[in-house]
Amino acid sequence: MHGFFYIALFNSENGKCLIDFKDLTFSKTVYDFDYNKILSDQGISYEDLNNSEEIINFKIGLEDLGHSFVYTFVKVGKFYLMVVTDSVYSKLIPLLEKSIVEFDQEIDFKEETQEEEQLEPESLGVMIASIAIENFSRNFSEYLFPDFLIPEKKIDFSNQMQDEDFIEFLDKKDIDRYIFDKIDGTWSIEEFSEELKVDLEHIHKEFFNMWANNLVYFRFKYYNWDIFEQTESAKAYLEDGTPENLLLINKYNSAKIIKILQIIDSGISFKKLHETAAITKIKLERYITELVYRKLIQKRKIIPIIHHISEDLIPLLTLQGFNKKDFELLEYLEENFREEKDLGEVALKIQIDPKKIRALIKKIETAISVMN
Repeated sequence: MHGFFYIALFNSENGKCLIDFKDLTFSKTVYDFDYNKILSDQGISYEDLNNSEEIINFKIGLEDLGHSFVYTFVKVGKFYLMVVTDSVYSKLIPLLEKSIVEFDQEIDFKEETQEEEQLEPESLGVMIASIAIENFSRNFSEYLFPDFLIPEKKIDFSNQMQDEDFIEFLDKKDIDRYIFDKIDGTWSIEEFSEELKVDLEHIHKEFFNMWANNLVYFRFKYYNWDIFEQTESAKAYLEDGTPENLLLINKYNSAKIIKILQIIDSGISFKKLHETAAITKIKLERYITELVYRKLIQKRKIIPIIHHISEDLIPLLTLQGFNKKDFELLEYLEENFREEKDLGEVALKIQIDPKKIRALIKKIETAISVMN
C-alpha cells in the first residue's frame, strides 16, 4: 500500500530476520516475490550491508518480471531496517532513521528492565515482535493507510473461535475491542476518529495492530463512477447448485448476492448497479466487498487525463475560482499522472481522496470549456 512492498527488521550481527511485513500493496495483485533472494541474486550480501554505516538506497530492476524495486537500508546498533518500495520517497529516509533509533532504544530499555528474567528465545521473539509492531504502527501507519480508506474485518471470526478465546486473543495482542467491534465496512479511518472522538494517531496505531495480526484489510470507498466487471473465477459461482454457488447463498441466507454478480456481468457502474439491484447502499457495498475479496469481480481502472496548464491560463482560471492550493495540487497530479496510472494508485501515493482528485479534474474541464 502507498508504494510499500516489504518492511523487515534484521539482526545486523547475523542477518536473521526478526519480523517482516509483506503484501503491503493495496492492489489485489499478489506480489509473491522473495525480496531477500532478489537481493542475493544481485550479488549483495548482508555482510556488505553490515559493513556500511551509511544509509543505503538503490534500485533493482527485474526486466523479465517487469518490476523495479527500490531498496532502502538504515542501520543502528544491532539492527537494520529494510524497506522495499516502488520508487524513492523523500520523506522515507528520516522516517526510517527515527523508527530504527527508537526501536534500538526501546529494546535496550526492555532488556535492562528484564535483565534478571533470562528470557527464552520464543519469549524474546514475542517481545521483539510486540515492540516492532508498536514502533511501526507509530511511524508508518499514517503512510500505509491513508485516512480515506475503509477498514474491513478480514475473516468472520465467530466461526473460527469461541467468543471467550477470541476476546483472549484480542487482549493478548493489545487490540482495542471496542474499536474492532465498530468495524462494519461503512466508516473510513478519518470517520472512525470523528465518530468515536478518538485521536487519528491512536486510530492509525490500532488499525496497524489489527492489520499486523491479520484481522483487517483496507479498501477504497465505492464511488458512483466505479465500474465493476466479472472475472473468470465468477463462472463457478453463477452455476446453480455448485458448492461455490451455495457457499455464498448460505452465507447471506439469500441468493441476492448471486443476482448482483449476474447483473455486474461484463461491466456496470456502482450508481447503475445500486439503481438496478433495489437494495440498500450498505448491503450492496457488503456484497461487492465479498465479491472483490473472493476475486469474482474487479474494479476497472480509471486513467484520468491531466491537462497541462500554461502560464497564460492561470489568470483566467483564477477568475474561474481556482486558488493556490488548486494549482499546487494540479502540478502534483500532472507529475504523478505522466504515465498511464490508475486513479486509485495515484490517490494512495499522494494520499489524497480520489473524490477530491476527480472534483479538481472536473473543475478544470468545466473552466476550460467556459473559456473556450
